[in-house]
Amino acid sequence: MTTDARDLVPLPRSGAATTAGPATTAGTRFRLHRAGIQNVWQYDEQEFSFGDGRLLLRGKNGAGKSKALEMLLPYLLDGDSRALDATGTGRTTLAWLMLDGFEQTNRLGYLWVEFRGTDDDGGHRHLTLGAAIRASKSTQKALPTFFVTPLRIGEDLHLVEAGKPLPVDRLKEIVGSDNTTDRAVEHRSRVARELFGITDTTRYRNLTQLLHRLRRPTVGDRIEHGAWSPC
Repeated sequence: MTTDARDLVPLPRSGAATTAGPATTAGTRFRLHRAGIQNVWQYDEQEFSFGDGRLLLRGKNGAGKSKALEMLLPYLLDGDSRALDATGTGRTTLAWLMLDGFEQTNRLGYLWVEFRGTDDDGGHRHLTLGAAIRASKSTQKALPTFFVTPLRIGEDLHLVEAGKPLPVDRLKEIVGSDNTTDRAVEHRSRVARELFGITDTTRYRNLTQLLHRLRRPTVGDRIEHGAWSPC
């Protein structure tokens, strides 16, 4: 499945940011820049471009807007495949995304998101978070291999090799085995440190759990009925 580029509308850049301190200067922090889906669910190959960290998806019901977001964020920030479904019901699984409606015995796909920041000298720096997902029809399981790298998809790192998704062994050779992991907890810790500068794993876990709650369709009703209250 592919999406018409006209449905991908990066918002215009906002005005000049104010300086809040050395560690929080808006001009140097990472912002969402690009994201992509390769051979996962009904997507063949799709890249999304963000404008000033924002992305607006437009399309008919069932076009795959919500599913794309569920697969990318917050999943690539915390690696929690149990919370892919925005409703919190757990109906969406990696195995379902990879195997439903497909006849292949095995399937390999990629999810990735790229962040861009600014160096002290004004140049750009990048950080890519991704997951290679291998699925087996015989076991009805899908297993992710996470990676974090400054390499850029489509420039330094190509996810298609000889017309097929890049094998995981080749991925590890290119980005370095130390930059990959099969464990969500290790991926989460590295993302917290390299993307946000957070070393307190409990604090970061709390932040990602908040992201999961805020994206639920019923969050407005919960606030209205007093389930959540301002701090």
